Amino acid sequence: MQLSIVEALYLLEKDVFDIYTVDNQKVSKANLLKLIKKEQPDINLRFSVFKDLKKRGLLVKTGFKFGAHFRAYTTKPDHTHAEYLVHVVDSGFKSTWAEISRAVRLAHSVNKEIVFAKVDKTKIVYIKFGRLRP
Repeated sequence: MQLSIVEALYLLEKDVFDIYTVDNQKVSKANLLKLIKKEQPDINLRFSVFKDLKKRGLLVKTGFKFGAHFRAYTTKPDHTHAEYLVHVVDSGFKSTWAEISRAVRLAHSVNKEIVFAKVDKTKIVYIKFGRLRP
């Protein structure tokens, strides 16, 4: 079984499985988060969005090959492609229109919609960008 970091955290939090070191020591969620933060400082933002998407009934997988944090499905992946690419940003995120356009065009080219998940201390705001042709 191959899991992304957020999938492993989610399953650990839900008590689906445990993680052990090579010395057979159980790893707590807090210690795992500490290790992960060294490589992915924004893991708390990503994890909060992952959990929120799951709570909303979406099936969430990594979006790495599409340049986003997640891809999200409304139905089973064997029956359809992901409908959304979700990119997680903090509340102070700034970008250029060229970067937004690139994300929109990439998502459009693979038949998905790009959604930015803006995370602040108390809520997650989802912003969907699309391509309009007059």
